[in-house]
Amino acid sequence: MRSLPVFIISAIVLLLFSFLGPTFTTTDFLLPHTSPTDKAYEVTKSPCSILEDLDVHTATLCTEYAEESLVFFSNQILDHVLGSFTLQKEQTSWSSCVSTHTGPEGFLRCFSSWTADRAQIPVGDQSLIMMIQRTLQNDILIGVLLIVFVILLPLLYAVVLLRFVIKPDSKGYYSLKFISSWSMLDVLALSLLITSIKGPSISIYISLGMSGYAFIISIAICKSIEYLSLKSFLKIEK
Repeated sequence: MRSLPVFIISAIVLLLFSFLGPTFTTTDFLLPHTSPTDKAYEVTKSPCSILEDLDVHTATLCTEYAEESLVFFSNQILDHVLGSFTLQKEQTSWSSCVSTHTGPEGFLRCFSSWTADRAQIPVGDQSLIMMIQRTLQNDILIGVLLIVFVILLPLLYAVVLLRFVIKPDSKGYYSLKFISSWSMLDVLALSLLITSIKGPSISIYISLGMSGYAFIISIAICKSIEYLSLKSFLKIEK
């Protein structure tokens, strides 16, 4: 039991690292691949398929010209109708995106990036501070709640737990039970894991970064110590 304060201090350090660390999660948004995307590209080649029996070289040139024509006209339409969007933190046009990302998969990547940009779905490395700042810009109330429940209460919970482990008494016991019920750290950790696993079902891909893992590990340490310390305290009280 004497080593428990050291573990709690380590958990507090991990919590601080998770708040200030560069990568809490890495997110991506990719629409599901569908056969119509492939068919749209195959249509451009079908008029040239009859030339394959006559001259392979001519059929190849025909296919290339057909694809270039489709890309040219589609890009012009997409640029004017849908407009530019952000791709990898840079503003880009449909023509430059499609020319860089070729084929059906490339078009899907461009369309997914456009959708994520219009729907304001965060893509790329996300820090906890960055996510809170973005939330505060859109909704102050939710941003404040995030600060309270994700930053302040976990730190307060760890400090109260440290105090209870060092000096177990009734006051510390009830304080710890109260803070623990409000901090909901286990719920936060579980939601992170579930989101990273179930995210692809809604086309959102999330992988935890070092800060995210530090957050979950610190919660696991604190909850384990809380269970052991409360169990030991109740035995003594009986």
